[in-house]
Amino acid sequence: LMTEIDSFMRSKGNGHEEFSYQQWISVLVFLCNITKHMTALILQLQEKDQHIGILWQHVSTFGSKLQLLKTQLSKGSCPHLKTLESRVNADIRMDLSQYAEIFSHLMQEFPQRFQQFDEMEFLIKTLSI
Repeated sequence: LMTEIDSFMRSKGNGHEEFSYQQWISVLVFLCNITKHMTALILQLQEKDQHIGILWQHVSTFGSKLQLLKTQLSKGSCPHLKTLESRVNADIRMDLSQYAEIFSHLMQEFPQRFQQFDEMEFLIKTLSI
């Protein structure tokens, strides 16, 4: 689909050289994949009629998912990042460990965003019983 988008953009006189750089496209694909996972979390948190225990469960599960994705990328695998995996399977050379580094940063930032949940974890679990 990238080729078609590039052709269309060029036909309109608005071509972008980035479409010809495989490394740039790989980063774009990675960002799209991780955005999909983050959007899924946001949608889970916005569902109606959930008590705090369920919300806490969504948040902690996402933290575990970040750890899983980081570990898989460190080992050169990405089965939960389907579009990125399709690029790897298409024999496009890329260093997946660079994306593991990004997950390391996400894993440091994520708990800070939900620090209030961590501080109230005991209360949340007690209320969820």
